[in-house]
Amino acid sequence: MRKIRKVTTGSGTYFVYDLVVDSSGKRKRVYGKSIDEVKKKIEAAEQERKHSLSYQKPNNTNLREYIMFYFKSVVGTIHATRLNRLINIVDNAVSRTPLNRDVQSITREEIAEFYVKLSHKYSFKDVIDIIDVLRKTFALAAESGLEVVDISDIASPQKEDVIPYASGYIMAEKELVQLRNYCIQENCVMYGINELVLIFCLFTGLRFQKAKTIHSYDVNLEKKIIVVDDKPFPLTEECCQWLEQMRESKILEMPSAQECTDSSIGITRYTNLLFVNKLGNSPTVNSLKGTLTAITNRLGMPLGIISKTIHQAVIISELEKGVSEKELAKRYGYKTERAISNIRAAYILQNKFL
Repeated sequence: MRKIRKVTTGSGTYFVYDLVVDSSGKRKRVYGKSIDEVKKKIEAAEQERKHSLSYQKPNNTNLREYIMFYFKSVVGTIHATRLNRLINIVDNAVSRTPLNRDVQSITREEIAEFYVKLSHKYSFKDVIDIIDVLRKTFALAAESGLEVVDISDIASPQKEDVIPYASGYIMAEKELVQLRNYCIQENCVMYGINELVLIFCLFTGLRFQKAKTIHSYDVNLEKKIIVVDDKPFPLTEECCQWLEQMRESKILEMPSAQECTDSSIGITRYTNLLFVNKLGNSPTVNSLKGTLTAITNRLGMPLGIISKTIHQAVIISELEKGVSEKELAKRYGYKTERAISNIRAAYILQNKFL
């Protein structure tokens, strides 16, 4: 139990007390010239804290709302870059799970099971960070008057138990859009041509190796297609708008929609590969993998997001939009529809497992 301490220095004597460590991990300390003065300050600080909690707490008891409540309480105590990454990683980990409901209805058994699933989806460091935020969130919920279980003593996975999902992680539509929008909003200032290739693959579902082979004359914004292996490949309206912006900004060189009406212009003027740097070199697949890893890590996304699983995630997204397995098999060059069925089955199995 903490006690009021007497401190004597060259300038005199005073009393000090360490308040209870709050859910943000920030220590608060009060000082006074007498014990009575310190006690009054302790009482005032406790009343202020309770008032602050009752004023700021969410309108509903959903777990995600209380996680965001916790993050609001730690603004200024955690470096902004780390805080943003924590928000992303915890939101990604929790928002699409059965735990994202009334925090008062969540059991210790569910939390323990959730920890096991985390160990197959994230790195050991990320698992520990997510668990730490959950513990502090539950403590904050209890402190604000909710009847929640105590999860502080539920064992965390050990390092040797953290084994990411072996087959790679297939993103859900929300994660696919999150990753794509982040790359677009970041405006490719950090990763340059690599990020452009990544955005293109996130729109189309093409593998890195295939995207690298696209020439400028393969793009037809008028017909909203690109030519892949001598076959037309449909582009979404969003993808065409992005490509048009890149063309107008002179970031990528390709025919305009008007020029596409004259095929000879494309052949004579746009003969280079679409994705090349200032020296005319195409990025290597290994450098593209490194860029993808760096960005997903920055966003706090699960491990196992690779070119193959981006391809699979786009296929899942198209299936959910109503595109047939037959059409997707033809689009991506699969011999039979079974390949698309297998991707759907792998995604369903992943969600059961994770």
